[in-house]
Amino acid sequence: MLTLKNENSDTPVVPFDLELHKNNRVLVLSGPNAGGKSVALKSVGLLQIMLQSGMLVPADENSCFGIFHKIFVDIGDQQSLEDDLSTYSSHLRNMQITTENADNRSLVLIDEFGSGTDPKIGGAIAEAILNDLNHKKIFGVITTHYSNLKYFAFKAQGLVNGSMEFDKLHLRPTFKMHVGKPGSSFAYEIAEKTGIDHRIVKYAQHKTGKNEKAIDEMLITLMEEKKEYEEKLGSLIEKQDRLDRLIQSYEHMNTDLDIKRKKIKLQAKEQAASNVMEQSKEMQKILKEIKHSKDEEKALKTAVALKKKQEDTLKELESLKMEVFAKEISTSKDKLKEGSFVRMRNGNSTGEILSIEKGTAEVQMGFLTLKVSLIDLVSAKEPIELKSRSINKPAASNEKPDTKIDIREYTKSDALYMLQNFMDRALLNNTYELKIIHGVGTGVLKNEVRKMLKQYKDVKEVWHPAPEQGGEGVTLVKF
Repeated sequence: MLTLKNENSDTPVVPFDLELHKNNRVLVLSGPNAGGKSVALKSVGLLQIMLQSGMLVPADENSCFGIFHKIFVDIGDQQSLEDDLSTYSSHLRNMQITTENADNRSLVLIDEFGSGTDPKIGGAIAEAILNDLNHKKIFGVITTHYSNLKYFAFKAQGLVNGSMEFDKLHLRPTFKMHVGKPGSSFAYEIAEKTGIDHRIVKYAQHKTGKNEKAIDEMLITLMEEKKEYEEKLGSLIEKQDRLDRLIQSYEHMNTDLDIKRKKIKLQAKEQAASNVMEQSKEMQKILKEIKHSKDEEKALKTAVALKKKQEDTLKELESLKMEVFAKEISTSKDKLKEGSFVRMRNGNSTGEILSIEKGTAEVQMGFLTLKVSLIDLVSAKEPIELKSRSINKPAASNEKPDTKIDIREYTKSDALYMLQNFMDRALLNNTYELKIIHGVGTGVLKNEVRKMLKQYKDVKEVWHPAPEQGGEGVTLVKF
């Protein structure tokens, strides 16, 4: 309406932004007379009535409106000689109706709240009514000059102060609304501008004292400080979040670096373990020579020392594995369960977990069922080739699989360990025949080989070749 009225004049129309929500449901608007408080309040009411009547409203296209079941309005002078009502009495009658009927789906608009009677009494009653309405969770806009209402809006939850801007330099209102801080009435400044004698204004200031002005100034200062502290708090929270992220990133980097160092150490230990196992064969030859020289005590000491070196190296290797992969194990334990597909940490073959018990998994890998420590397993995707590959078709490999193993120069435990790995690889590669060289000797190792072969259900036939091909010292296996 103002835009249409002033379209042919130089008088600008100043728009305003208003946001009422859960935390700020009621705007307590203060500021100078003729500063635009009542126009802002009436605009809110008019737009709401237009919207709820199905009319288009002159507002930004991104604006959001609520729908209220009840709208209460107390604007202007409603004194009546017929009803024996003064201005203040008519306001109180409106407040009686409002407090008795308003609820959290109500919009309440009150202009010059508490005016029309003794300021101290009127302000106190207005504060009591505002407190009651606030407890009812109403939404609303209230204009006032009373300092106690500004202070109440400052401390009460659900209320927010607002002010109409005043140009102190030119002593005129700008009609700009600011939500978040109370406004001053600028009564003395406006009085001088309208031509009231300066002596009269000074006298009025003296009679009023400094308290009223001090309260307004204190409220404005408090609101500015509150806003400043909130901005600083927000900045501190943001900086703390950044610091937390940096610390977390640093800790991850530190952990990753530590794991990398341990992995390098682990590789060195694995190489050392491999070297010890390689030395084992040479040591077996030396032990054999010592036995032939009848120095059994020396042979025993050498064997014990070699065995201890092997055990210590393997023990240190397992301990280092636990350190390096502890984090991976703790994060993957939930993922590893019955039906999960896994692969050996240092291998490429994929298998399916059949069961898990006390840190050990029973894994089906091809034709084999293996018991493997969880530390040696990592999660893997279901192998597509298992779905389409024939069980008799050998796995693709660039290297020809071994079909012969010689375990004559090893102790029984080492020989059987090597034989088990040899058999497992043979089955995974779909090998048809194997040759195991174990020697004749006392027949102990030959018998142990036979026992192990009985554990493999895929073994079809076991026999010894002709004497000229090894005889009892060789076992041939057919799958």
